Amino acid sequence: MLKAGTTRTHRLTGRRRPTVVALVLALLSLTTPAAADPPAPTTPALAPLVHEYVMTGDRERAGTLLRAILKEPGATIETVQGILRAGPRYAPRPIGLLPSQPVESRGRQH
Repeated sequence: MLKAGTTRTHRLTGRRRPTVVALVLALLSLTTPAAADPPAPTTPALAPLVHEYVMTGDRERAGTLLRAILKEPGATIETVQGILRAGPRYAPRPIGLLPSQPVESRGRQH
C-alpha cells in the first residue's frame, strides 16, 4: 500500500514515475470543452501519440508528446480512454527461427 505523496516505480525501468493515465486524464479534463459541444472527430495521429506517451521513459519526450496530445482537436477524456482501452495496434512481424522448440502437426511432434 502506498502512502500519500509517494509514487510507484516502473516495473521495467525501475524509475519513479506518477501514474501516467491519471496525469493525462487530469490534464485533458482541464482542456475539455463544455458538455453542450459535440465531440470532435478523432484524428488518426492521436492514438500513436497516446501510446507513445504511455510507453516512453524519457521525461522530455513525454512532455513533448503531452503538448502534442493536448493540441489535437479530438483529444477528449472519452477518446483517450477509448484509445487506452483498445490498446496499441501491432503490425505483423516475422517471429524468427525457434530451433529448440518442438512443433506439433497432425498429432506428430517435429
